[in-house]
This record gives sequence, structure tokens and C-alpha cells, in this order.
Amino acid sequence: MTARDVMSNGIAYCRDDEETDEAVHIMEKRKIRRLPVINKNKRLVGLLGLGDVAAKSSESLTTEVLKAVSAHHK
Repeated sequence: MTARDVMSNGIAYCRDDEETDEAVHIMEKRKIRRLPVINKNKRLVGLLGLGDVAAKSSESLTTEVLKAVSAHHK
């Protein structure tokens, strides 16, 4: 089995100059826990995870994204 066999379809990402709320919306919509971050040259510059959101954002935003992303794991 390869990574391609088990990976999600489509590529979800955010740009490094996007607001956190926009990135969180992508994570909620796609129900993903980690989101690649690219720069204006479309180069990977980082990875935004739920832990990053929890450490730097409001409690309400963290709760919102955690519930949305975790819902499909039940």
C-alpha cells in the first residue's frame, strides 16, 4: 500500500498571509487536523495544526474547529 492509496482527495492549503479564521474555516470545511501553509510563490512554508490554533487563538475558536474536525471520527 502507498500513501496515494490512503490519502485524501484534493489539496487543501492556506496562504501565509491569510487570517487564522480563514484557515480554520478551511480545516472545518475539509474536516482536517493539519493544513499546509504556502507563500506567494506557492512554496510550502509550514503546517498549521489544531495544536497551533489552540495555542494561539481564542478558546471559542479552538472549540469550534475541534468539534467540526472531530465530528467525522465518531
